Amino acid sequence: MTRVELANVSADVLAARGIALDRPASAPHMSEGDAAAIASNACGGKRVLGARYARYRCVARNPPLDQDCWVLSLDPTRFSSTRGISAEYVIVVVDPVSGEVLMRGWGASGPSPGPADPRLRAASSG
Repeated sequence: MTRVELANVSADVLAARGIALDRPASAPHMSEGDAAAIASNACGGKRVLGARYARYRCVARNPPLDQDCWVLSLDPTRFSSTRGISAEYVIVVVDPVSGEVLMRGWGASGPSPGPADPRLRAASSG
């Protein structure tokens, strides 16, 4: 599959966390603007930096998620972990049909995020 990139978080960092963004299999049922508004509201009005309609595969979630979604990156300013580590990226995943926020997370790339989660290779294609 063709990987889809976000501006402020690399595919390698996401893969180390069990997430892959691939080319979608369908057309979006909601506009990018509507998805951006939902994502921004889910994060206290944070500014959306970028949006991609993509096949979102997250094997680190139970149950795993594998569907076409809006994946949006938001301004990470003032996001940090409970240990005080500042976020370098914030992503929000929005279901393009229901408008439900399926995932909201943030993190730091760090010097070496590690290898891709091996379960990504076994993810379903449809």
